[in-house]
Amino acid sequence: MSTPRFSIITATFNRAPLLREAIESVRAQGRDDIEHLIIDAASTDGTRELLAEHPDLRVISEPDRGIYDAFNKGLALARGEIVHFLNSDDLFVPGALDAVAGAFREDVDLVSGGVEFFERAADGAELVLRRDQTEAELAFTVPQVLLGLPALNARFFRRRLIERIGNFDLRYTIAADREFLLRAALLRPRGEIVRQLVYRYRSHAGSLTVHETARNIERMWIEHVELCEHHLATVAEDRAALVALHRRESAALAVDCALSGRWAETQQWVQRGCAISASWPLAFFKRCGGRMLGRASRYALAPQGWGSR
Repeated sequence: MSTPRFSIITATFNRAPLLREAIESVRAQGRDDIEHLIIDAASTDGTRELLAEHPDLRVISEPDRGIYDAFNKGLALARGEIVHFLNSDDLFVPGALDAVAGAFREDVDLVSGGVEFFERAADGAELVLRRDQTEAELAFTVPQVLLGLPALNARFFRRRLIERIGNFDLRYTIAADREFLLRAALLRPRGEIVRQLVYRYRSHAGSLTVHETARNIERMWIEHVELCEHHLATVAEDRAALVALHRRESAALAVDCALSGRWAETQQWVQRGCAISASWPLAFFKRCGGRMLGRASRYALAPQGWGSR
């Protein structure tokens, strides 16, 4: 069998109806140089029957440790020159892979494409919640990866770059995509931007992060603080962005803990924040002011992580 140009890795667990749409969005690309790997965490909702309808798919079905463990399994199996992560609840835009393939010159290791976030009503009507297509929004730099929209799924990686980045770090259950992208950005890969839409994130109740409740936001803040502290211990350059993310998230945690009467935890975040940034108290009081003005502390479509099975 010839080596495929694209390896599309999809992790899934009990998402059969949405997974069907994701698979169809790959098939609609109309290319014969794609291998689509489905890493299923032993679903029980009809996913196996759905996958049996598509013998061209490469399928692994077994329990795993979450989406990033599944992604790592996919990376170990992928044979394509260009690697991409398609969430089971998201979609490619028609013509996306043609546009991306055209941007991959020999010296390019990474291509970033336009993304949008949408939700679909019961009657099928769609509402676009956010769209990112400008060069500033799609730039692949350490500050953008840390402080902007990381958008793992807007990125397409050449295999030789993946080999330098390594696997997803499983100590992070939500923020492993941001940490993975940080390690990639620190390598300063040669990148290109495709400003047309290539990827659609779906907001729905089962999403890990893309939902109006933002129910996992505090866990995400904690993991952001942890990844910043880990990399600040070893990174000599780009420390300003790491400090800024640490300051933002530790201040958010301190305020939320204080408002809910968790005083010991509040003290912990104050100490950790001040240990990293001399201007941390300003960030804390700014956050307090925002809460007193009635601004929500939990937000879904702000620049955070975007992992979803």
